[in-house]
Amino acid sequence: MDVRNFYRVLSAKTWGDAHRCGVIEPCGADRRAGLIHLSTRDLVERMAARHFRASEFPVAVELDADYFRDDLEWCEPTTESPWRYPMLRRPHIEMNWVIGVHLLLFAERDGEPRCTMKEGRLDWAL
Repeated sequence: MDVRNFYRVLSAKTWGDAHRCGVIEPCGADRRAGLIHLSTRDLVERMAARHFRASEFPVAVELDADYFRDDLEWCEPTTESPWRYPMLRRPHIEMNWVIGVHLLLFAERDGEPRCTMKEGRLDWAL
């Protein structure tokens, strides 16, 4: 799969922490897996709705894969996650890999949380 950019969904708090310390640290699930979970564009909304709440004000951080392409590992679909998704073999995400930040809008439809990534980058958030 040839993907130019990847995404990492973060809460507003985690994004703020990344600005203060200069890197995006792995979350608990990443530490347990030993790899950092990423998303392709087509997975961002599904992953955000699955793992975040609107009250966390999550954003999708867009990453330039040229910095880490050789350190990607693709996980095959499972019963729990019936799609392929990328994982990163690095200790953290460097802030200079970030090329955009995208707003995620949440709503509930048929009793299920839904998320939509707003087109266009929030350049002020960089």
